[in-house]
Amino acid sequence: MEERAPEVSEQEGNCRVLSLDLPLPGQSTGPTTQSHWIVRGLLLAGAYPREGKSGDTAATCRALVDAGVRVFVCLLSPEELESFAPYRQHMPDPIEHIAFPIPDGGVAESVQGLVDLACAIHGWISDKRCVYSK
Repeated sequence: MEERAPEVSEQEGNCRVLSLDLPLPGQSTGPTTQSHWIVRGLLLAGAYPREGKSGDTAATCRALVDAGVRVFVCLLSPEELESFAPYRQHMPDPIEHIAFPIPDGGVAESVQGLVDLACAIHGWISDKRCVYSK
């Protein structure tokens, strides 16, 4: 499938409006067994990068970086993170890490914070920086 860069079509408030090619059904499989593309090549969602049944943390991190991920957005709460081994040592520089904790099954503490995060993700996508949300 041919990938197309995002096109900025207009400015609306603090966010630019983009035209994107979204994956077709069955074409959203990500670079790891626990990830999938929301916008192919630009926005990826999945599990916390860690050892799993199919591989190790370093291999999972390599697959994400090889797929172009340059920004990691962590939605896990500090309590949830306690049960996972750190993965940052497996990431090359310059990979950006953003923490925006939302309790499992919960909601964001701040609507404005969520809007700011959405606008930040929008900006990274506009700049062709691939984002992984976990």
